[in-house]
Amino acid sequence: MLNFRQTRIGRTPLMLGRLVRSYRFALAAFLVPLFIRSIPEILVGPYPIGWDTIAFYVPNTLDWAAGKGGFTEILGTAPLMYMISVPVYWVSRVNPSGSIRNI
Repeated sequence: MLNFRQTRIGRTPLMLGRLVRSYRFALAAFLVPLFIRSIPEILVGPYPIGWDTIAFYVPNTLDWAAGKGGFTEILGTAPLMYMISVPVYWVSRVNPSGSIRNI
């Protein structure tokens, strides 16, 4: 059936060390931008960053969740963004700036 290699727990740190060394550039390519992007996110706290979020996405989410826009208008503007944010707002009634910030 399934054949899993059994290794000792004492060898696990050595194998993890080899794995990290072999993929160090891929890890750096992911972790360095993550660290740099996290600096402004930490500094502003609960407030969304960027003009788009405050001036466009959040008001449109509130308008369309209130029924002021049709399905075709939502689909024609930014389909994936609003297909996620409007139902999240309908179900949770959480401030859209928080849900959009996490998308």
